[in-house]
Amino acid sequence: MGEVQVPADALWLAQTQRAVENFPISGRGLEPAHIKALALIKGRPHR
Repeated sequence: MGEVQVPADALWLAQTQRAVENFPISGRGLEPAHIKALALIKGRPHR
């Protein structure tokens, strides 16, 4: 699939970054409450 650049402060990894770049549907990001909920469910990835 090749390399992909993920922002250093991102709470996601390469697969999600590819989706963000490949499917810019609305131009809107996730709501902060949604991001917090996902972080609680999944836990912050360790790098």
